[in-house]
Amino acid sequence: MQGTDGNFYGSAGGGNNFCGQGQPGFCGTIFKITPQGAPTLLYSFCGQPGCPDGDGVSGLVQGTDGNFYGTTAYGGNLVACDTLAYPVNGSCGTVFKITPGGTLTTLHLFDSTDGGWPLSGVIQATDGNFYGTTELGGANGTGTIFKMTPAGTLITLYTFPSSGGFPAGLMIPAASGIFYGTTPGDGATNDDGTVFSFAIGLGGTTASTNSLSLSPASVAVGSSGPVVMTATVAPTSGSGTPTGVVAFFNGSSEVGSLNLTSGAASFDYNPSSLALGTYPVTAIYSGDGTFATSTHPRKRSR
Repeated sequence: MQGTDGNFYGSAGGGNNFCGQGQPGFCGTIFKITPQGAPTLLYSFCGQPGCPDGDGVSGLVQGTDGNFYGTTAYGGNLVACDTLAYPVNGSCGTVFKITPGGTLTTLHLFDSTDGGWPLSGVIQATDGNFYGTTELGGANGTGTIFKMTPAGTLITLYTFPSSGGFPAGLMIPAASGIFYGTTPGDGATNDDGTVFSFAIGLGGTTASTNSLSLSPASVAVGSSGPVVMTATVAPTSGSGTPTGVVAFFNGSSEVGSLNLTSGAASFDYNPSSLALGTYPVTAIYSGDGTFATSTHPRKRSR
């Protein structure tokens, strides 16, 4: 892709000679090339034993902060991913950020429970977060849809069912806030694949209301809870059932994110790490193609 500085940025194979995949030159590189054709090698993956920075690099996307983001399909957290379907020496993968000057930061290491083998990279939506899929891992071993903040906080939004999954290719966002993607399997007799939609929720124009309840509203210090945060979203007036995502916050920190089901989403929060005090808990509905965003704050005492 062409960066905002006018140079072109991309990824390739090659680089370091062996990455544990049994294929020399498989590790991957990130490069910059000027419009006149002068190349610069910015980064070569798997420079350390065990490939903690990952290997097998995806394509890149430039974020609004000017940095580039992508995924590696392999490496990262090797031990945790030995149970993945079709394991390749315990391949899990990572999400990374790299500056135009070549400084790479590994933002997330997948551990199979939150997915593995993110082959397709990520895209940045209009809410500023990055979204992508893993082809493997998750609760059913058939892949996940995830959201990641620019700071590297990753939340699993959806786990594909055991009867069909393994999402392939990059999800594509529509103006409505709905993402579209494909899977090669569908669990049917012919197993010929599917096209799916997933409501991330990026905001419409019809007003919505967002109510938040906590059960229990206060707990003893050290208790693991859970505190069940339930957000219910409805039209301010008229009819219709909002879809999309509700994010739950303790102060400025997002603690969880879930898709609405019949206009409601419940998240189990573990409060055991909190000290005695009162905490502002907030539910933010990000909207969908019809309904606008809405926020409901509530105090929780400890």
